[in-house]
Amino acid sequence: MEDQQRVREEKQKLKEIEAKKQKEENDKLKEEEHKLKYEEQKLNEEELKIKDFETQRVREKEIQILKETEKLRAKEEEFKLKEQEEIAELKELRQKEQEHRIREEHRRLKEEEQRIRDQEEQKLIESRIAEEERIKEEDKKLKEWERKFDEELAKKEEKLIKKFDNEKIKDEEEKKNIN
Repeated sequence: MEDQQRVREEKQKLKEIEAKKQKEENDKLKEEEHKLKYEEQKLNEEELKIKDFETQRVREKEIQILKETEKLRAKEEEFKLKEQEEIAELKELRQKEQEHRIREEHRRLKEEEQRIRDQEEQKLIESRIAEEERIKEEDKKLKEWERKFDEELAKKEEKLIKKFDNEKIKDEEEKKNIN
């Protein structure tokens, strides 16, 4: 009963730990999503600034429209490449984070399995010790019984010897009386 209670308590603790870890992971994910939205907003603001700058330059220097347009296209391409690089970096970061979570989960599961094995091993050791104690107690009782049996047998033998000696003495006295 106590072991079952202990197991139930352990299971409850595991559920609580699991729930806490899940909550922490959810909080991390929400924080990452918030960061991504913030980065996206900043990128959008940067793009708006670039477009405003482009419009202003077009108005100021109509002669250089073609050159400026080409430069802006190059900048946009560069920003797109940077954005793609950042997205790739974020994906890689997410992938690494996911792999880390998986490794942590595997580690936690291995630790839990080891803890359960240790508990089972401890129970086995305790049951072996209890069995050895029971055998020792039975051996002790058996030796005590044998000792008492030997004492009683010795007493009976002694009584028989005395009885035999008494009968022998009576027989000798009767022989003497007969003679």
